[in-house]
Amino acid sequence: MNKKEFSKLLKEAKGGDSRAMYLVALEYENGEVVKADGEKALYWMNKSADLGDKDAYDWLRQYYFEDGADVDGNA
Repeated sequence: MNKKEFSKLLKEAKGGDSRAMYLVALEYENGEVVKADGEKALYWMNKSADLGDKDAYDWLRQYYFEDGADVDGNA
């Protein structure tokens, strides 16, 4: 993914696309195209899960209840 593709995805997420929200959250978690930002990752992941995205729900379940994933990119 490049910055142009991310911008398009972010626009789709802001438009209510739950899958786009999930993918935006992953990008904020990984920080490959944009700077890693744990707060934004959780924001978009929660919005996606609220709209029924199963992958987002599973990610949040793992984050909160299994291993406390580090979404700030710190090891």
